[in-house]
Amino acid sequence: MTAHPWSQLFGSGTPLVGAPLGGGASTPALVRAVTAAGGFGFLPAGYKTPEAVAADLAELDRTGTPYGVNLFVPGPPEIDEETFRRYAREIAAEGAPYGLDLAGAPLVHDDDHWADKIDLLVAHPVPVVSFTFGLPDAAAVAALRRVGTRLLVTVTSVAEALAARDLGVDGLVAQGTEAGGHSGTHTPRRPAPPTSTLPLVRDVAAATGLPVVAAGGVAGPDDVRDLVAAGATAVAVGTLLLRTDESGASRTHRDALADPAFTRTVLTRAFTGRPARGLHNAFIDRYEASAPLGYPELHHLTRGMRVAAAAAGHPGRHRLPAGHHRPRGRRGRAPHGGALTPPGCRAGRVDGRRRLRGRGRSVRKPAPRMILFRVATGSTPRSAGTGRRVPPFARPQDLPRRPGRDRPGVPCRAGRPARRARSRPEHGRAWALTAHRVMRGSRDRRPGCLLCVVVQ
Repeated sequence: MTAHPWSQLFGSGTPLVGAPLGGGASTPALVRAVTAAGGFGFLPAGYKTPEAVAADLAELDRTGTPYGVNLFVPGPPEIDEETFRRYAREIAAEGAPYGLDLAGAPLVHDDDHWADKIDLLVAHPVPVVSFTFGLPDAAAVAALRRVGTRLLVTVTSVAEALAARDLGVDGLVAQGTEAGGHSGTHTPRRPAPPTSTLPLVRDVAAATGLPVVAAGGVAGPDDVRDLVAAGATAVAVGTLLLRTDESGASRTHRDALADPAFTRTVLTRAFTGRPARGLHNAFIDRYEASAPLGYPELHHLTRGMRVAAAAAGHPGRHRLPAGHHRPRGRRGRAPHGGALTPPGCRAGRVDGRRRLRGRGRSVRKPAPRMILFRVATGSTPRSAGTGRRVPPFARPQDLPRRPGRDRPGVPCRAGRPARRARSRPEHGRAWALTAHRVMRGSRDRRPGCLLCVVVQ
C-alpha cells in the first residue's frame, strides 16, 4: 500500500501541520497535542536563545514526540539610525504608561543566534527544519542534511520557490497572503504581489515538483480538502490553535481573537518593521502610515511595550497575530464554525457533555486539556434564538446555550457514522458531523472534526 505524501514527509497520520507560532504561542505542550491528534507540530526557535530552544527540545524528547523546528533566516540591516530614532520618538508616548523610554531605546540588530542554533540542530537532529524570511546558506543546508534532517523553506511566490528548489531543499511552505503572523517574503522591500494560498499552492507545486505545505487562511475541513486537491502535500494551521489550552498566547491575545470589536485583520509593519498580519488595533491605526521597514530593529524597539501591554490587558498596544479566513458560501444557514476535536473524538479530548448509554441522562465529563478550536468562517452571524453575535474564533464554551436543552453531538470516530446526528444552532453546525458523512459527499456539508476529515 502506497503511503500518503504527507506521511512520507512528516510521518504523520493526517495532512495537518501545527504552524510554528512565534512569540511564545507554540509551546512543547501544543506540539505534543498536535502530534497526538495525528498532525505534525513545529517548534519555533525564533526570538529564543539557544539554551531555551535546547530546553524545549529536551522536553519533547522525553515524551518521544516527533516534531520539527522553525528558524528565522537573518538578513542585513534595513534601517539607519536617523530613521529608527524618528520612529522611536514618534511612538514614545505608547511606552510611557509602562515606564518605558522608547525614544531612548538603542538600535539593535542581531542574527537571532543563527550559527548557535544551526550547531544545536546538528548536534541534536530533528526530523524536519523549516526556514522563514529567506534562504539558508549552503553550509547550513549541508550540515543539516548530513545528520538526516529534511529541509523546508517558506516562500510567497513562484520565484522564491524556484530559488529554494535550486538550493536543494526537500519541500516548500507556500504562504498565502491570508496567513497570520509575519510574511515569509524573502524581500520585504520588494514583496511579490499578494497571492491567495490556493492559487499559490497550485502554481508552486506545478513549477517546482516539490512537496508543498499550504499555509494561510485555513478555516476548516473544506479548506484542507481544497488545498490538498490543489496540490498541497500538507496543510498548516496556526490561528486556529491560538486559543487552545496548550497555546502560550497571552490572555489579552486570546480574548481579542474572540472580541467582536476586532472586525478585520491587516498586514502591518508598525510593530516589528516587517509585514505581518494581525488584528487591526489602535497602534496600527496610529502608526502604520509612518512606520519604516526595519526588522528586527523595530521588533526590539516595541517588544517591551508589547509585553507590558499584554500583561496589563491592553490589546490596543499589543501585537495580535491572526490569519484571514475568507467567508465560504454554503446552502442554508451560515455555519458558525468547526471543532478541531469534537467532544470525545479519538483525536483528542475536550470539554463537553456526553450521553451515557442506557443511563438516559447527561453528565459532565472531566476536562482533560487537549487542543480545541472554534472559528467563524465568515462574518459573525447572530446565534439562532438568542440575538447575540458569535465572535470570531470563539470556543464552544463561549457560545450561548439554553440550559438543559443543548447537547453536543456524538463524538467523531474518524470515519464511522455517528449513531446520533443532532446539532443545535447555538453550537454552530459542526458537532455531530463525522468524517464518514463528509467524505461520502453527503448533502450536509457542515464542517466536522478537522483532524479526522482528511482526504484518504
